[in-house]
Amino acid sequence: MERSIEAGLCLRCYVSDSILNACRKIDNLFAGQKCFTYQDLLPFTLNDDGETLMLLGDDDKTQLALDENGETRAVEYKFFSLKILQTFKPDPSNALSLKNWVYLQTKQNNEIKNFLAEFGFKNLSDWALLNRAKQTQLDRLLERDRRIVEAFHGVYRRDRRKTSSPL
Repeated sequence: MERSIEAGLCLRCYVSDSILNACRKIDNLFAGQKCFTYQDLLPFTLNDDGETLMLLGDDDKTQLALDENGETRAVEYKFFSLKILQTFKPDPSNALSLKNWVYLQTKQNNEIKNFLAEFGFKNLSDWALLNRAKQTQLDRLLERDRRIVEAFHGVYRRDRRKTSSPL
């Protein structure tokens, strides 16, 4: 069990480094505004001390701290790095690496999104951006690109009808 705990610490360290890089990348996305730096994003996500030995409960959701006596206790404060590892599902048929998963989870972190919103940056989904496209904007696209956007609109509307219709 000790080796698996050490392996878990190594994974958490790797994830923490990837979180740091993700925060830098997010900072670079807004480099022109410079209202904040990547260091301002770190408290929201880089909360793993790298020392506390952690296990997952039988439900694979509860984070448990392991003390020096081998006793476990549920923790109130969740490590973001462990949450990322809990939700990562490796799939060889999918090109989504752990590093990419860390970036996506960091970018979607509610605290980071709320922080960015304070500066007027809204994290809109691709669908939301497509929905905001006006006909005059679409008219400026090449015919091929316009058909692609219209196809996406059709898929979006179909999916919305499916999710909003009662079962």
